[in-house]
Amino acid sequence: MNPSEPLDRKIDGALYLSLVGHVGRRESSAVAELGGHLFSRRLRQVANDRVGTHGEQRFDAGAPQPGRTTRDQRRQPFGLHRDTLRRTASGSHNQLVKAPVPLTIDDAAQIAAFTRVACPFDLLTTASVERSIFSDPDTQQVLAVHDTGLEAFGAAVVRGELGWIKFLAVHPRVQRQGIGSMLLEHLEGFCRDQGASSIQVGTCAPIYVVPGVDVRATEAVCFFDVRGYKQGGEAVNLAVPLRDLPDPPLICHTATDRDLDAIRPWVTETYPNWIPELERGVALGSCVVHEDLGFACFDVNREGWFGPIATRTDLQKKRGVGTSTLLAALHEMRARGHERAEIAWATALPFYVKSVGARVSRVFWGFQKTTT
Repeated sequence: MNPSEPLDRKIDGALYLSLVGHVGRRESSAVAELGGHLFSRRLRQVANDRVGTHGEQRFDAGAPQPGRTTRDQRRQPFGLHRDTLRRTASGSHNQLVKAPVPLTIDDAAQIAAFTRVACPFDLLTTASVERSIFSDPDTQQVLAVHDTGLEAFGAAVVRGELGWIKFLAVHPRVQRQGIGSMLLEHLEGFCRDQGASSIQVGTCAPIYVVPGVDVRATEAVCFFDVRGYKQGGEAVNLAVPLRDLPDPPLICHTATDRDLDAIRPWVTETYPNWIPELERGVALGSCVVHEDLGFACFDVNREGWFGPIATRTDLQKKRGVGTSTLLAALHEMRARGHERAEIAWATALPFYVKSVGARVSRVFWGFQKTTT
């Protein structure tokens, strides 16, 4: 890149390649503030062409929906980030790391905007931030580091004697300055103070953002490794395009409270950890059922993510329940504007491959360390 180029053009060249595949119509205006009019025109063209996206992206151009990040919500944090980028490019960034401050659900839109710059694999919507982070019933801490804009964000939760780093990200322009380490220390201290004997990264079901560290995030893998975390366990996500799906072989419908009462006993007995996600799926209208024999949820923790799904284990003669609820849920996701579904934390890979042609899209590693 030519050092004599204007900063807006530098930002355009640096960020365009990483963001072009992830930005759609509703995000193009906000992200374009990082790089001037040329960047804006390019992103607009990408959005109009409906380029395939990763994460939680929709292709519809209708009015903003409840819980979705709007242009006005995103304008201020991105304007602040642009000021930060200009200062860091000139080498005048303050090297003193400021103490983290707590965040609330009112900050969800700003966090969602921040992920579009700092988290290339996890572009969260406002609703996804609210559901996966701020709706957690257990004791948790959500912190951010501010300078003139949001520069780092992290969250931790404690369930019993286990603590989790639910999410941690640093703005790329201020990385390697100790901000992530300082934020991690605060979150680990919170977990210890709440009685956690060990801390894991990401795998904090039933309310979670990611099921571990994405293996493509090399810096994050190294970050936790050098800070005493041991790698163990693996999880995968599967991707399913939502075009040309077959119809469900059995009739399914959106679950009601009455349906929840009917399936709760066998879910509690067989899959007790999924009860919170099931209940939220029903409350959000994001759960489909076939009689009282099976269910499938979507958009529960993150918009565009599918799961959990289960069928009664005592089924003998009736077949196709799991396939039917899967397809019914995917059709509903398509109707709500999703171009693809991300089957989160998938285990029954042969089932998904056979039923809808799913393919592995992401691989995560688990990390853990003791607090003593």
